[in-house]
Amino acid sequence: MNTVTVNKKIPVGILGATGSVGQKFVELLSDHPWFEIKALAASSKSSGKRYGNAVHWFQSSPLPPQFGQLRVVPCEPDLPCKVVFSGLDSKVAGGIETEFAKAGYGVISNSKNHRMDPDVPLLVPEINHDHLKIVKHQTFGEGFIVTNPNCSTVGMVMALKPLLDQFGLEAVNAVTMQAISGAGYPGVSSLDIMDNVIPYIAGEETKMETEPLKIFGSFSDGKIKHSKLTISAHCNRVAVTNGHLESISVKLKKTGSVNEMKAAWNEFRSEPQRLDLPLAPRQPTRYFDEDNFPQPKIHRNIDRGMAVSVGRLRPCPVLDYKFTVLSHNTIRGAAGGAILNAELMVKKGLIPEA
Repeated sequence: MNTVTVNKKIPVGILGATGSVGQKFVELLSDHPWFEIKALAASSKSSGKRYGNAVHWFQSSPLPPQFGQLRVVPCEPDLPCKVVFSGLDSKVAGGIETEFAKAGYGVISNSKNHRMDPDVPLLVPEINHDHLKIVKHQTFGEGFIVTNPNCSTVGMVMALKPLLDQFGLEAVNAVTMQAISGAGYPGVSSLDIMDNVIPYIAGEETKMETEPLKIFGSFSDGKIKHSKLTISAHCNRVAVTNGHLESISVKLKKTGSVNEMKAAWNEFRSEPQRLDLPLAPRQPTRYFDEDNFPQPKIHRNIDRGMAVSVGRLRPCPVLDYKFTVLSHNTIRGAAGGAILNAELMVKKGLIPEA
């Protein structure tokens, strides 16, 4: 694919605009150099209201005033744009996203419904940008659907990719400590999470064990052949606002030293960095030598929340090595990751200027 130059902003809409991920889309797209929000869509409960009245805004930055007066519209494919970002709840996302794609819209989705569809890319631009080729095999006519992975999957696969490239991987064990923002709003009751850890998140472990197999899969003859990597995951909800922390152990195919592994993370660069995409982190994976790093409060916002932090690398007596990974779950693991997908698609000519 040849890359293109963006000369004017592309009109976009947001589906599920009042929800947790929808709000993050609004925040991150409010001054984006390539995209311009033209429609905010939500359920019938919010439709017809001004966005400022319909949304319970809880982002760290104030609601951009230009959107507060915008009227919320239904999630129907008659929006004044041809690209939509979906932060819809999975209970309704599948059918609505399909309807938009069949109507000729490009759907960039954060919802789980289409992630494992054989002809839908499960995209992390630093890892499997070549999977975008499968879009032309979709059967939506002029429309398409592209998804990003589960928020806990993103941090793990970003940390594993440099190791996979240099040493190969046979097995992975991951234990997560996931932020409460990953449960959306209002999310987990304070009486449940305060002074507590909840050792279960519905569907999360299955996602972490299966989504990387598609992400790390090889693309050929119009199909994605899934990786055979073995992954075991344990997922926990903890009383942290933002930032998923993961304790990971790996078995390598080829022996690697501690210094070689640190260098693999610190030197890793890929297509988003080569193309200088607006949301691309300058250093996608960053290793910290301090014994008690990374930490959510300190490291979750590195490179605008798009970088993944790694630390505590040491030998593992069961597998080969173990280490700690941190990623911002609502930025890199949700809205920011989806926007980076769209930026890549613009440069590859899959999202044209209006």
